[in-house]
Amino acid sequence: MIIWSKPRIVIMFILTLVFAWAGIETVIAGQKGGWPLVLFATALAIIFIVSLSTAPPRTEVLRTQITQYPKPITLTGRRGRGLFLALASSMIALVYLFGLLSSPALLGSVVLYTVLVVVFGAPALILAAATIKPNRLIIDAEGLTLKNIFQTRRWEWRDIQDFRAISAVTYGKRIIKVKDIIGFDDRNAEKTARADRQKKRIGASTSFPNHFGLSDDELAYALNAWRLQAISDGDRYLPPP
Repeated sequence: MIIWSKPRIVIMFILTLVFAWAGIETVIAGQKGGWPLVLFATALAIIFIVSLSTAPPRTEVLRTQITQYPKPITLTGRRGRGLFLALASSMIALVYLFGLLSSPALLGSVVLYTVLVVVFGAPALILAAATIKPNRLIIDAEGLTLKNIFQTRRWEWRDIQDFRAISAVTYGKRIIKVKDIIGFDDRNAEKTARADRQKKRIGASTSFPNHFGLSDDELAYALNAWRLQAISDGDRYLPPP
């Protein structure tokens, strides 16, 4: 998720107020189009609040989880975050659905509104499904498993290293501050042009979103601690050369 700069925060706040005020005024006046404006302003407010929110420190919980080694632990994605974003995306889809239903019978308008409904409606459905079945990160003595509604990915500790919080993404000469991303180096990662671009952009061959209620630094620390312990135990039980 992109970290908003102060000017963008101010612009977003002003736009939300403008759309909300215009929508309320239109509804009070009994004119057409007021409720779509209110829905759009509400969606902007939800996205604004969610994007600014950060996971509170959970140091004691984290220490307890680390000391559970080698007993597996499962981190579950935050349902509230996905639910709010699904709600915001569905609100925007409804705005364009209203436009589709009330638009003149012109092919261009119909196609445009239909595309916009799909563009915002599909993420709403995906986020709603992720709320019902959130992402899960399973940490055990052998490795790391990431499960989401689309796939399950598994990494062995010996094949990965150097978990770190990704704080910026590089696009050419642009540096964009981000959060909620954990990166690490995977020696089994496919050598593709896309993988090379990701390596240059974030400095890691593999990454996954952090929606698990821990700060990025805390989660990276926990994963590194588990990996070091697992590798140490594995070396201890290897037969002598």
